[in-house]
Amino acid sequence: MSNSDTQSVPARTFNVRVVNHTGNLSHDTQITVYDGRGEIRYEALGSVQTQLPKGLYTVRMERSGEMVEQVIRHETGTDTQIDEPLRQSSVPVFDTATTHEYYAYTSMDWSKKDTRPPLGMPELGTESRVFIFLRTISSEHYHGENLAEDLYLLDLNGQVLSDFGPGEVEHNQRDGWLTLSAEAQPGSYLLRYDRSQPREMPLYVFRNVNSQVFITYHHGLRFETASILLPYTSRSFEPDDRHAAAADAALAGLQRGENVLPREMMSDLLAGKFENPMLGLLGAHFLLLQREANPNTVQIVLGNLGSLIGDAPDVQALKLGANARFGMDYQVPPFDQPPMLRAGLELVLRHSSDDPALVPTGSLFERIAARYYVDSPWSSWEPVIRIEHASNDNKVLPRNTSFDIQETESEPQWVKAYLNDLARGQRRSESRRSFDVKQVASDVNLPVSIIERAYAELGGEDLWIQEGPGGDDLTRIGGIGRVFEAVLKRAGFHTYADLAGADDADIERIQTGLGRFAYRPIDEDWFGQARRLVEG
Repeated sequence: MSNSDTQSVPARTFNVRVVNHTGNLSHDTQITVYDGRGEIRYEALGSVQTQLPKGLYTVRMERSGEMVEQVIRHETGTDTQIDEPLRQSSVPVFDTATTHEYYAYTSMDWSKKDTRPPLGMPELGTESRVFIFLRTISSEHYHGENLAEDLYLLDLNGQVLSDFGPGEVEHNQRDGWLTLSAEAQPGSYLLRYDRSQPREMPLYVFRNVNSQVFITYHHGLRFETASILLPYTSRSFEPDDRHAAAADAALAGLQRGENVLPREMMSDLLAGKFENPMLGLLGAHFLLLQREANPNTVQIVLGNLGSLIGDAPDVQALKLGANARFGMDYQVPPFDQPPMLRAGLELVLRHSSDDPALVPTGSLFERIAARYYVDSPWSSWEPVIRIEHASNDNKVLPRNTSFDIQETESEPQWVKAYLNDLARGQRRSESRRSFDVKQVASDVNLPVSIIERAYAELGGEDLWIQEGPGGDDLTRIGGIGRVFEAVLKRAGFHTYADLAGADDADIERIQTGLGRFAYRPIDEDWFGQARRLVEG
């Protein structure tokens, strides 16, 4: 049908409304209407009200990373209502696919009640709370596991504040949830998990704020699903809170490094910061990502955040980003501790090569800079605390056990592999250049001090005259570049056959050497690819 033919067909009313679970318009659902040839005929948020010729139309609805489509036969006219796409979230709010009343109302109830005595020094009085809620996808997915096994809450001195054992938590053996809820002194805390892919994760508690952490359990705690909200202690958790949708959408965007928020959702984040400062932190990161961001708006938001939660590492990281983006002159102190949001952590690391004082040598931030994971929008890293168990057989720590900071005798394997790869390239090149510590630190987004130590451990200038190991060209395997090839060969995997024959212990050793990229061998099927190469 030609364009003139299409225009001659009478148009009929085409009204589509997308509603949430309360029956109200879903203002955060992007609607796109396509005709039978795949051409976009209309775009809007929440509802479509237009005139279209009769025919078949596809209505695509996108919300917080979820997308559904519905085909509509449009003949005498269309006036229909569609339920909004249900997103995935650890936060048990009603507009998600995995929320049930036994999670939502339980969270609301326990977010202001105590499961244990106050964290910190109760004689000083407390004005803040910690609320940690762990749950399975649904009661059908719960099979009697201890959801908090090998999970600990620490302070930054390594003191065990909670082992999530009896007397610390409330849990439900039928529905599959566990919660720790207590008053807490404002300050810095760590969640430490020692099961699948062990990690530590920072948690900051602010004055008059309830630091709420939600994590889903599925064959272990899935920290990549974690969400953190910061409502004021005067407010309980609200399962009808639509701000959680904006927060989850923002977290998904930060994980991809993209500004994907609709204007209305961005407004929700910035307006919601006075009720939940986490929304302001997320909104400020997206302001820095905007191509045409208004510096005055950024300055106002950062000023408000400073008033709400003080000089928190997340606020200071945003100031650092504002200085670089808009030429502002915020005075940013050194970062002994990392921000909660990984986008903030990486902001600091990007600038640390030019200003090494930003990440002090020996600080917690420097210890984790080469060990953090990238599978989550939150900062988390390979553990840097050594746990001293009461005995080899006792896996439950006694209360107030002290943790020792683990002395790292060497830098992570991937850092040294990168330097080895650089040296190999220099040996092959005709023009040998001198080793530029600052440039290398900038290239890999690490503090200068880490590159200096790794360089020294590899022999300094001797590195440039050593010969690299031989074997197959492992870069023929999708996902393996020269850096990862060097990691594998230093670990003893020189050929396709070596990788093809890797057992569980070998795989674990490879993942340890890859540090924060430990997920890639499995996700990218390195071992299957190696087997296919061996088979010709």
